[in-house]
Amino acid sequence: MLLGPVAFKKAGNNVLDEDLTADPYPTWQKLEELVDKGKIKNIGISKIQNLTANSLKHQPAVNQVELNFWNPQPELLQWSKENDLLLEAYSPLGSNKQVGATLGVPEVRATFAGRPSVSLIILQVKDIACKLGITPAQVIISWHVQRGTVVLPKSVTASRIVENLDVFELPQEDFEALEKAANSHSPQRVVNPSKGWKLPFDVFDGQ
Repeated sequence: MLLGPVAFKKAGNNVLDEDLTADPYPTWQKLEELVDKGKIKNIGISKIQNLTANSLKHQPAVNQVELNFWNPQPELLQWSKENDLLLEAYSPLGSNKQVGATLGVPEVRATFAGRPSVSLIILQVKDIACKLGITPAQVIISWHVQRGTVVLPKSVTASRIVENLDVFELPQEDFEALEKAANSHSPQRVVNPSKGWKLPFDVFDGQ
């Protein structure tokens, strides 16, 4: 997998390679050579920018991105479907804090600036879970799958790992309600390594 969105030089600790960060195509070409030699079957990408501007010999098999109820990225999802590129969602339930919020029981229904509050959005998840007799996590994971994406939920609890394997087809009205709720708030990105990598810029600036 070609993992981005930045490239580092071999020497040093997190020394930015500005050329390969701006243009990851040379790295991609090396991976294509491995496909041609039969060393690998497919190439995936994750958080890569400025790649599709080049002529690709091999189509990426999958694009792994942050995709969840709090950062649904509908434009990217639509573009990926139009270009036959499978999206793979990491952090599909959000951050640890967001997971707790998503799966918790809210007590307040309200709106802010004409938009549903977080509590109201969360309540929709809980209502659907209760109606269908499944857990809130299963509602969100099923929503992901119904959107046409691969889901990578993480857990260290055996019962939750088993639970996360059960995917259900949501009634269309519930699926559309979740889709509307997910897109009713400003996107909240969970994973942004810019500060941890001590970069002088935000790797997701403009996205």
